[in-house]
Amino acid sequence: MQLPFLQSLQMAWPLAYGLICYAIGRLELAALELRLPRWINLGAAVLLGMGSLALQLALYSLLHIPFVGFLLYGPWLLILTGLALLNLRRGGWLWPRFPTKASGWQVSGWVIEGLLLTLLGLVWVWLLAAQVTTPLTSVDGSAIWMYKAKAFYLNGSLNLTDLAAYAHLDYPVAYPLMVAGFYMLGAGLNESLAFGITGLFALAGMSLLYGYARRRLPAPVCAALSLLLVSLSPVFGLIYATDFMGLADFQVGVAFLFFGVSYSLWLETKEDGPTYLGLTLLAGTLAASLKNEGITFLLLGLLAIGLGLFLKRGQWRLYLADRRLWVGLGIMIIAVGGWNLFTRLNGYTTDLAGAFSASRFFEEVPKRSASIAELLGERFRPDGAYLLLGLLPLFSAFALLARPNRRSLLILILLALLIGQAGFYLLIYVVTPLPLEFHINTTWSRLTAQLVPLNLLITSLAFEQWSVVSGQKNSFEF
Repeated sequence: MQLPFLQSLQMAWPLAYGLICYAIGRLELAALELRLPRWINLGAAVLLGMGSLALQLALYSLLHIPFVGFLLYGPWLLILTGLALLNLRRGGWLWPRFPTKASGWQVSGWVIEGLLLTLLGLVWVWLLAAQVTTPLTSVDGSAIWMYKAKAFYLNGSLNLTDLAAYAHLDYPVAYPLMVAGFYMLGAGLNESLAFGITGLFALAGMSLLYGYARRRLPAPVCAALSLLLVSLSPVFGLIYATDFMGLADFQVGVAFLFFGVSYSLWLETKEDGPTYLGLTLLAGTLAASLKNEGITFLLLGLLAIGLGLFLKRGQWRLYLADRRLWVGLGIMIIAVGGWNLFTRLNGYTTDLAGAFSASRFFEEVPKRSASIAELLGERFRPDGAYLLLGLLPLFSAFALLARPNRRSLLILILLALLIGQAGFYLLIYVVTPLPLEFHINTTWSRLTAQLVPLNLLITSLAFEQWSVVSGQKNSFEF
C-alpha cells in the first residue's frame, strides 16, 4: 500500500502534463483570436493542447523524427517562455483576467458558487488520485489502447507493422499518442499514471459543461450537471472501475461535448463566426481521431455545420475570406483524411467492415429487432441511470414545443446529432457478424457513456428554454 505522500507525487505527472496542454491550448486560442467564456476556456485549451501534441507526434513519425520528449515539448516551451516574458508586465493570454458581471451579483452568490466549485474540484482530485493508483487490468485497455501507446513509446514512432492484429490497427491513434507523449514528459512507461489523462478529459468535460450552462443557469444546476457527467454509472465505470480503465470511450464522449459547445457558440454568435466554426471543426477532428465512432459523429456534425451555414448564408463571403476557418478545415483534412487514407492503403479494416451492406441490413432488421429491444431493455431496467439518460432527450424534446426560437432550433439540431449517433450504434447491432448478445453485453455501457456528455449539454439548453418560457430569466442569476 502506497503512502499518501507518494500518491500526491504521482499526481504531479498528469497535473504537469495537463498544465502544459492548457498552455499550448491557450496559445492556439490566442492565435485564433478567440476569447471563450469563463471555464469553457479551460476545457477547450486542455483538449486542444492534448490533441496538438498527438498530431505533432503523428507528423514527427511521418517525417521520421524520433519520439523524444525534448523534441516534443521543447519547441512549445521555448515559445511559451518567450511569450510569457514579453507579456509579464501587462498580463497576457497565459494568465487572463476574466471580466465579471457588473450587476446582479451578491456576496451570497459568490459564496455559493465558490463552495460548489470547491466541491467539483474535490471530486475531480479524488477521481484523479484513484486513477493514477489503479493498475491496468482491462482486456481492451491492455490489448488495444495501452498496448499501442507502449509500442509507440518504445519504438519511437507510429509504427503499426509489428503490432498484433488483435490491437485493431484500424482504430484512430490520438489517444495512444497522447499516452506516449505523456510517457515522454518524464513519467516513463507507467500505465497507471497515464490513466490521469482520463482525469484531464474529465476536467475538460466538467469545465465545458459548467461554463456553457453557467451563462444563463444558476450555479447549483450547473454543478449538478457537471457531477452527473462523472457520476452516472455508464461513465463512472469507465473512469473508475478497473475492468474498463484505459479505454477511449469517455474521451470521445468529451470530444462530442466539445463539438456541441463550440457549435452552439458558433450558431449563437453574430460576430467572429468563422473563428467559432474553426473551433467546431477542430472539436470534430478530435472526436474522429479518438475512436471510429467519432468518424460517424464528424460526418453527422458536418451535416449540422452545413445547416448552420445555410442559416448564415448572408455571411458566406466573410467566412471564405477568414484564414482561421481554413486552418481548422485544413487540420481536419490532414488528421482525419490522412489517417483514413493510411489505413486503407495498408489494408487495416474494422472487423465489422464486411457486415455493412444495405441488403444485409434489410434482411436482419425483422430478425433481430425484437432481440435487440429485449436485450437493451434488460440493461435499462436494473440501472436507473439508463432510464434517466433515456428520459432526458424527451425532456429536451418537450422544450422544443414550449417556445419556438433560436435556442429551440439549436436543441433540435443537437438532438438530431444525438439520435443519429445512437441510431448508428443500433445499426451496428443489426448487421454485426458477432453473436448479438455478446456484442451488446460488451459494448452497450461504453456506447451509452459516449453519449452522456452531449445528452447533458442538450439538457442544459432545455433548462434554459424552460426558464425563458416561465419568465424566470433573471432568477437564474445570483
